[in-house]
Amino acid sequence: MIRTRLLITGLKGNGVIGIRREDKNNWERRVPLTPMQVKELVQSGIKVLVQSSTIRCFTDEDYKDSGAEIVEDLSPASTILAVKEVPSHLLIPERTYLFFSHTIKAQPSNMPLLDTALQRKVRLIDFERITNKHGRIVKFGPFAGYAGVVDTLHALGVSLLARGYATPFLHVSCSKEYRSLDSARADLLTLGELIRKKGLPKEICPLTFVVTGTGSVSTAAQQMLHNLPCLYVDPTQLKSIWERDNPDRHNIYVAVTSTPHMVKPKDPNTIFSSKEYYSHPERYVPIFHELVAPYARVVINGIYWEPKYPRLLSLVQAKELYRENKLPWLALGDITCDPDGSIELFRHSTTIGDPFYCFDMEKMETVDMKHIDTLKDPLIVLGVDHLPAEFPCESSQWFGEPLVPLVKKIAWSNGELPFPEQTDIPEEIKKAVITCHGDLTPDYKYINELRAKREAINIEKGINRILVLGAGMVAGPTVDYLLRDPTNRVMLADRSIRKAESLLEEFCPNEFSGQGRSYGSHGRAQAVLLDASEQGELDTLVQHADIVVCLLPQSLIEKVVRTCIKFKKNIVTANYPSTELFELSQEAKTAKITIVTEVGLVPGLDVMIAKDILHRISQNGGVIESLESYSGALPSVEYSDNPIGYKFSWSPIGVLESCRKDASWLYGGHETHLSSEYLFDVAASYSKYSGLNLLSIPEGNVMDYAKQWELNSSETKTVMRSTFRYNGFNRFMIACRILGLLESTPVVPGTTWKELIQKAVSHSLGVSRTMDETDIMALLSVSLHRRQREIKKLASESAGLSLYLTQKSPFNPTAVDLESELMLKSFKELRLMSDDPVEGSTYIEGLAHHLGGQLKYRGQERDFVLLHQLYKCRYPSSGRRTVFTSTMTHRGKNSTRTATSFCVGTPIAIATQLVLEGEIKKTGLCRPITPNIYQPILQRCVKEGIYINEDEREFH
Repeated sequence: MIRTRLLITGLKGNGVIGIRREDKNNWERRVPLTPMQVKELVQSGIKVLVQSSTIRCFTDEDYKDSGAEIVEDLSPASTILAVKEVPSHLLIPERTYLFFSHTIKAQPSNMPLLDTALQRKVRLIDFERITNKHGRIVKFGPFAGYAGVVDTLHALGVSLLARGYATPFLHVSCSKEYRSLDSARADLLTLGELIRKKGLPKEICPLTFVVTGTGSVSTAAQQMLHNLPCLYVDPTQLKSIWERDNPDRHNIYVAVTSTPHMVKPKDPNTIFSSKEYYSHPERYVPIFHELVAPYARVVINGIYWEPKYPRLLSLVQAKELYRENKLPWLALGDITCDPDGSIELFRHSTTIGDPFYCFDMEKMETVDMKHIDTLKDPLIVLGVDHLPAEFPCESSQWFGEPLVPLVKKIAWSNGELPFPEQTDIPEEIKKAVITCHGDLTPDYKYINELRAKREAINIEKGINRILVLGAGMVAGPTVDYLLRDPTNRVMLADRSIRKAESLLEEFCPNEFSGQGRSYGSHGRAQAVLLDASEQGELDTLVQHADIVVCLLPQSLIEKVVRTCIKFKKNIVTANYPSTELFELSQEAKTAKITIVTEVGLVPGLDVMIAKDILHRISQNGGVIESLESYSGALPSVEYSDNPIGYKFSWSPIGVLESCRKDASWLYGGHETHLSSEYLFDVAASYSKYSGLNLLSIPEGNVMDYAKQWELNSSETKTVMRSTFRYNGFNRFMIACRILGLLESTPVVPGTTWKELIQKAVSHSLGVSRTMDETDIMALLSVSLHRRQREIKKLASESAGLSLYLTQKSPFNPTAVDLESELMLKSFKELRLMSDDPVEGSTYIEGLAHHLGGQLKYRGQERDFVLLHQLYKCRYPSSGRRTVFTSTMTHRGKNSTRTATSFCVGTPIAIATQLVLEGEIKKTGLCRPITPNIYQPILQRCVKEGIYINEDEREFH
């Protein structure tokens, strides 16, 4: 009978279910229900909505043909299904969700998800907890065993080749490269025939495989090995097989280990008892390292393990065995994917796209696969944490079959009833409900206790939980430095989980434990998804941290600081303190927290270096007559080959927004303020480094820094801060100003750059016809003449600006036609006159996105940082006058490890560490302008290779 569908949406089932697209990574192609299973649901009267996806193993058309509707919005569904965790900010309030939540062990990184489910009154059902007396009902388990064996055999072939043996195992591909499980099995049968007929090299025989565990994963692994010529032996026979003079070259040996092969009672008079072992593991000692490990060449690990149990193989045991030449392992397939778990050689998880890494037996550390040829005895490790996704079609079919009858019940169940009264869902489902009506259900109240216990343990161990917000370019060096302290644990949060994971894989591969891990439960670094605009998500992450490092845009700083004040957490940021932050200082003092600001490069090192030098000059009785500070993050000369001589080593939108900030300075005793509209028109040639063709552009509110630097003497006539750019950058920015590209003007979706430029020119000229290059040239020429007149007028009204223009010999485009041609040329070369679409909601956002793609560092391209300061000082007691200079340069290594990110991220990390160590104790707003703050930061920067060269010479 077809039911009448209810027209309501919420926890009361309306017979509409949704299937969301998977977005955890590109290889997650599985589905909770296949098209054929959807068809069965539709025929039973259930409406199915499916979010469109281009990476699923089944197409949108497959689902459409099965009766589903392809939609983007799943809110009409009362029940929503997924495979992996749903990003917390995407949870729709008051819905029933089914997916693997990874919350039942109180995993800290998924606590934001759990908290959001509670806040939004979601009825959360975890697939892992849907069980009956026989165990789990819906599962992908066997396919982890299937894929794990195939991938491990591939690793074995590579490992043997590294030792000089080409074997048939080289012809086994990774599971992801097979169209189906059957095609993988066919390859293994072919491999088996080759081994049976031609045999294997004598030097690698006997080829012994050890499979741990006796569950579904182990059983599936054995089923795949059955495609090879196998001889099953008891683990106790491995030693005698290993000692045979003529090992069998035409078969592989398989030993399946269970608990008696892993541990034995401490008391020799006690008979082994599995029941006693699982109840009292402290009464048992490990034996796997003696009985099994010395006689295995390939290990496939499929056991469940908890820290209370002895490890199969610890690092200490492995080191001792290797030293005695008793660890012949070639490949390790850890299907359980438990870093630092039962086999401690398994250090971190991997991905389907990059499934293997090497373990250096001599140094007992992980090594990237590209360095395998440098290792003497490489062990190749497989650690993919979602192996079933390598056979997405078959594993989804297997998973969905037992799920269909359960969904038929859930789709119509009334989740609005009090939880005890929800009798319209099967008991198997009810036991799997984690949250309901904003609370944990009775069976899962223990999660709160686990969270509290973990918090207490972290405090007792002295573990520092550091939340880093933002996975931009600066985050890498920051995390890298912080993880040198073994007590530090880092959680890197970003709105792009892939971006955060990639950064951690690059900068700390040995510490990265993947997504969905806790602070240091395995590796010491983890990635977590965060939309900082969602206050609930931000609250959850901040309250579980000990300190917050904020690398987010200026616009989000105040929100993060307020959150830190609410939860009494210290915070460190490189940003300038806004007016709002000054106003929050007293609240921070009341909360007894520290807000450290301006500890990057600019602001940061420039301020700290200046304060340190000024302090020393003052102590020696000197008086400052002038201070000029210059800084720039630029491409190395050989990589400045573009029209504006610039590439982005930090946020493109941040660079462009900084071009919209006014500047003020003191010059020749005159205070000067200049609108950002004209700053690039007064860019001055900087001749000290003549080989670099540099321009200096006034930057920032120097009068504020003059107060910080205590330059209050009437003898101080000049205080300036300027940014270095190569010649050409100013010309381009003037053109962007003329055309309004730095404004927040809305962009009509679908607009191309050619259309946008034409529209801007048409608007400026006040005509409605189509613009050509002649019109653009005319607008640029007219505008340049006008701007020169306006600057002259401003100079006539400002003695400081007039003096600056006279003495600094600023770059002044007299050949207007030539300048206009160069501007137009730069726009063409940067494809700003092309049919490329404008990607961004405003002009400045579109320009940032476009230039970020055009002008990014690639491969081995390098940047460099130049920080140069000049101090003219007089010593009244002796009458001496000197010029004191300080210069800091640093060169990047490649497009990932840039000088800019290093010189910004390192001082941020150092300041964070000083707060954690209690060296920075001041509460409220804390700027690096006192010796107790800037001196230790500068000292540690020197140890990191950030050197400051100083020189002092007399002048008359």
